[in-house]
Amino acid sequence: MIYYSAQLFSGLTKDGSGVSVSGIARSSQARVEIRQNNQLIFSTLVPAGPFTLDDVPVARNNVDLDVSVVESDGSTNHFIVPAAAVKQRNLSRPQGLTVSAGQVRSIDSDYSDPLVMNVSDGWRIFPWMNLLASGTAAQDYQAAGGRTDFLISDLWSVSTTVAASKESFGDSNSGLKTELGSDLTLSSHVSLSTSATHYSGGYREMAEAMDDDYQGYDNAYSGSIRFSSGLAGVFSAGFNYNQSSGNSEDSRYLLLSWGKTFKYASVTANWQSAVGNVDDDQDDEMLYINVSIPLSPGQSVSTYMRKQGDNTTYGVANSGSLGENTHYYIAADRDQSSSDNSFNGNLNTNLHYTQLSVGGGSNGDHQRNYNATLAGGIAMHKNGVTFSPYAIRDTFAIARLSEKKSGVEIATPQGTVWTDAWGQAVVPSLNEWRNSRIEVDANKLPQNMTLANGTRYIAAGHASVSELDFKVLNSRRVMLRMKQTDGQPLRKGLAIVDEKGNYIVTVVDDGHVFINDADQLPALYAMDANNNRLCKLDFALPEKRNEDAFYEEVNGVCR
Repeated sequence: MIYYSAQLFSGLTKDGSGVSVSGIARSSQARVEIRQNNQLIFSTLVPAGPFTLDDVPVARNNVDLDVSVVESDGSTNHFIVPAAAVKQRNLSRPQGLTVSAGQVRSIDSDYSDPLVMNVSDGWRIFPWMNLLASGTAAQDYQAAGGRTDFLISDLWSVSTTVAASKESFGDSNSGLKTELGSDLTLSSHVSLSTSATHYSGGYREMAEAMDDDYQGYDNAYSGSIRFSSGLAGVFSAGFNYNQSSGNSEDSRYLLLSWGKTFKYASVTANWQSAVGNVDDDQDDEMLYINVSIPLSPGQSVSTYMRKQGDNTTYGVANSGSLGENTHYYIAADRDQSSSDNSFNGNLNTNLHYTQLSVGGGSNGDHQRNYNATLAGGIAMHKNGVTFSPYAIRDTFAIARLSEKKSGVEIATPQGTVWTDAWGQAVVPSLNEWRNSRIEVDANKLPQNMTLANGTRYIAAGHASVSELDFKVLNSRRVMLRMKQTDGQPLRKGLAIVDEKGNYIVTVVDDGHVFINDADQLPALYAMDANNNRLCKLDFALPEKRNEDAFYEEVNGVCR
């Protein structure tokens, strides 16, 4: 089941959407699907138990979220999140004028797909107030609305929304939607969020207006409270209530969570109750208790109990890391009522240019499930195509080394990225209007490369694409051990010059000669104190340089 929470104000900029979805999955390999206007905007797999999805990429802030959990046995739990809750906790600077046009597609409708235009704009009226307006126009549908965001204090924010729509796809309908939302931090330990929405007349979003069978709501309410204490742990409660119009059933949802970390273990408990949200054959209450014990850094074992109706399941799970970029999860549980045993596992790895997740499982009634997903992003730019292991946001950058070297780590605000074979990497997200730190990890460069300047700071505007160039000095360092034709080491103190007579280095003990950029010096000579050439250094460099060594060792003869 799903509980939705959004953060309204947490600063002046946002890195992601700020929208998070939390809930409990009954089975392993459950799939969470989030839709707006019947369009799938986000989908992911989650393990059994509580989960939280951060930075869900909502398409529009004024459209309800339809959130579903599709269990591995095919049953589906779903919940409607009021649009009033779909706000970010950011009084960020409005994005400015946006105009888009196109044709409605992929909507199950009784009418032909119309052409549609959307216009939106936003203004920062005061440092503590934003005003946003938007409109939608199609042949049989028109809508307009406005929203104000107020930062009343550092601890309290309020938003109000008014929208009107008129449609004539079938019977003509028109109506209003009004919303009020509030987010209040009562103390460093207690925070409270509430929202209320009222629908009057025949207010419809466009996709709803095109569906003759759509049953709307008269009112929608949501709220959440969070309390934290070093002694009592962290407690949170959230509810959503949708009051349906007509003969449809109201939906109610309540989620209670508690967690605390003790000296040797962490304990969490989650309870949910839902009415009007689940399949008829699914019980509407679930209790999930988990005890996790860390075994070592990056490794833990946990035991859990899940109770739904008359069914109680006990299980044990182990999770941890297999190296820096690979994580695993395995679990086994037993249903007390049916005596069925289930086994499940997942492996997630960052492949530097994409993220791979594979998993599978089985249960007592001979069901099997398998899954594999790839996630990441692709950026097309003037210098080619570059892959990213993370989703690419509106504001991003392309980092480029002056040398074509793959696998070099670059620290970014969203995590570590790696250069490809062309020495390029996507910085998937940048802070807007304030500095982002981008740093090449010099310790991960090959030994034969030196970084001229490995740190850059950039303050990017919204929806901009920046280019970051890093100068890398790639020199082939060689320690020559030179001998004379009689087998004796070349004499200490002799000067080594190039073919133009430019001084390069001096011979040290045992005929050792240290050369930078050895592959750029085709001829070297030993000179005496009177500037007479004594001999030419004869040596052969390996065809393939050793990138893991600070310098290469080569023997030679001065002839």
